[in-house]
Amino acid sequence: MSTHASNHCPLFSVILPTRDREEMLPRAVSSVLSQSLQDFELIIVDDGSAKPCGDDLPRDARIRILRNAFSRGVAHARNLGIQAAHGRYISFLDDDDEYLPLFLHMTHARLRNSPDEIGISWCGIAFIDDAITRGASSVSRTRTFGEYNSRQSLLEDFLTIGTGFGVTIKSDCLKKVGLFNEALKVSSDSDMFIRILAKGFTPTALPGEHLVLRRDHRGPRLQSLSTVQERIRTWEWFLSEYSEFLDKNPILKGRFLNYIDSLKKKLEPSRTYVKPRRGSGRIVRFFSGLLKAPRLRGS
Repeated sequence: MSTHASNHCPLFSVILPTRDREEMLPRAVSSVLSQSLQDFELIIVDDGSAKPCGDDLPRDARIRILRNAFSRGVAHARNLGIQAAHGRYISFLDDDDEYLPLFLHMTHARLRNSPDEIGISWCGIAFIDDAITRGASSVSRTRTFGEYNSRQSLLEDFLTIGTGFGVTIKSDCLKKVGLFNEALKVSSDSDMFIRILAKGFTPTALPGEHLVLRRDHRGPRLQSLSTVQERIRTWEWFLSEYSEFLDKNPILKGRFLNYIDSLKKKLEPSRTYVKPRRGSGRIVRFFSGLLKAPRLRGS
């Protein structure tokens, strides 16, 4: 597929990392091209797909494709897109998700006259479980956000989301905050959000839902023991790295500590005692289980 750079600086740069998702990518791309607000560029970052993407995508001068010869991770892919972006607002979309048609329009309406301290926005989403619906359009659940009466509740909700919640960052904010931390194996988006807050920026939430987030149709996303351990190490690092900010926000610090404790409990084996039948010995079964991820999460 041939792509053409444009001298026009668009309102939005949509960054779409992908890897080996050729069956899903066209749907995500179509959701961007179908936006009611058409002033955008779409930067697809192919993070080392076995078969380079692009052959099945529409020909559109606003689409650019960047490729890594091998996978370097989602944080690097997003950074590559950011560095190539020309837009005033930088939005993110995963390759298995979809923008609803008014997403860019509503995001622009929210950000265009906002004060400089507003650096980032997010929106409500509709979840679809592809493992159950198998391509059906029924929504299993939604999560929306309203207006906030306190900054504290705003920040608490903000730190429960990931980039998949229609996150859009002003380019001026990114210039001051920097790129995603590629050294982090998990929670690179949470790290970005904390830095945005620590730099004095305020987030804002769009009313309503403007994005469809699909659960992986190939099966549940399980957290391995090593992933949980890595998440614990990362969030303990957050406590140290952002101690000055968290000391000024003790409620958030308490949330961080609770989250770390909840992760540590996942590593504790549980014991189930089975009452012995007559004539048999005692049977004690040991097992460990990883529960669903708590609300505080990252990529």
